[in-house]
Order: sequence, then C-alpha cells, then structure tokens
Amino acid sequence: MKISVWWGVKFSPGGHGSFFGFLNSGVHVVMYTYYMLAAFGPQVQKYLWWKKYLTILQMAQFVLVFTHAMQLFVHNPCQYPLIFAWLCILHALMFFVLFKGYYKKTYERIETTRRVKQ
Repeated sequence: MKISVWWGVKFSPGGHGSFFGFLNSGVHVVMYTYYMLAAFGPQVQKYLWWKKYLTILQMAQFVLVFTHAMQLFVHNPCQYPLIFAWLCILHALMFFVLFKGYYKKTYERIETTRRVKQ
C-alpha cells in the first residue's frame, strides 16, 4: 500500500495525492494498536471485541479513497494527473474486494454458526 501512495506523492505532490496516505496512516495506527493489545495475551485479548469493526474501518477507508479519486473525473481544477486517480481507484477496489472476502469468510460465518447453535 505504501509504495503506491509514494508514487503519487513523489510525482504529483499536493493535497489530493496525500489523502490516501493520510487516511491509511490513521487506519494503521488503530490496527497496530489492536495488534499491540492482542500481544499482551489472554488477559487483554478478551477485551478486543472490536476486531470486526477494525475490518469495517479498513473497508470504509477504501470506499473513501475510491470516492476521493472519482471526484477528479467530475471536478479537477488543479489538473491532477488522472493516471494517479485510476491507480487509486483500482487499488481501492482491489483491497476492498479482498477485505470484503475476508469479512464474509470470518465474521458472516461466525454469525451463521451462532444462529444455528441457538
């Protein structure tokens, strides 16, 4: 992820190219906080009920990146290179599909199993 952001910021710096990296950095702070807390062991892991919501946050990030890049096709007063917009769009779509598959496989299966047991 970071390498694709680097290309946009390196060759077309500015506010628009920085959005993806800024948003992604915030999501990674939350994600690595989760991993740090999980590493403390079972006494802390029982409080980490929010892993599912971390995955939703990651998917929301890709929706925002997609939307942010799409706006350039409607309004682009700074003449931001559309090749970088296309790369962000494809990147966001690819990762959204991957995370959505993970979400379905992990959390929707768990919900189905819970309903069957009740």
